[in-house]
Amino acid sequence: MAAFSYKAVDKSGTGSTGLIEASSASAARQELRARALLPISVEPTRKGLSGASVFASGRSKAIGGRALTVVTRQLATLIGAGVRIEDALKTVADQASNAKVAALMLTLRADVLDGQGLAPALDAHPHIFGAFYRASVKAGETSGRLGDVMDHLADFVETRSKNRQTVQLALLYPAILALVSLGVIVALLVYVVPDIVKVFTSRGPNCRC
Repeated sequence: MAAFSYKAVDKSGTGSTGLIEASSASAARQELRARALLPISVEPTRKGLSGASVFASGRSKAIGGRALTVVTRQLATLIGAGVRIEDALKTVADQASNAKVAALMLTLRADVLDGQGLAPALDAHPHIFGAFYRASVKAGETSGRLGDVMDHLADFVETRSKNRQTVQLALLYPAILALVSLGVIVALLVYVVPDIVKVFTSRGPNCRC
């Protein structure tokens, strides 16, 4: 199986892009049509799933906290329902609207198909999955309760993301106040103070104020 990047439109004309796994470009187009999508372009990724990863490790490829929450929740639901890890990863990749997320899921799936557990596969992406996340998945695999662990992880990631947003907003308010204050001071120095100086200067040295 290989990974293909695609551009397609649905019946309403809405465009979509992503990655799809198929044996050939023709098979990928057929799969897209089966999903009620009209393929515009289907191109093989630079590296297939059977070789090097299609998702090179790097901070430029990181996904957001919201996307990580959704992915974790989806995996928790699928794995908790008894779906095999590799099948769960493929399902999440197929449903992902974000190309980065789809590529990441397909890469993890390739590692799992190569015989790795999910935790070792996550270890290749420490910039996305933190130490606590990876350790929790490892514990879940060892105990046989991966579905429950993923569910708790989804709550953890969601809470952390909300807390981070709260902190950012809390820092944003004083920053805005500081900028406004600076703007007022600059306006006073540039427009008001010179006029006041002119008034006093025009009255001469004997001005009694």
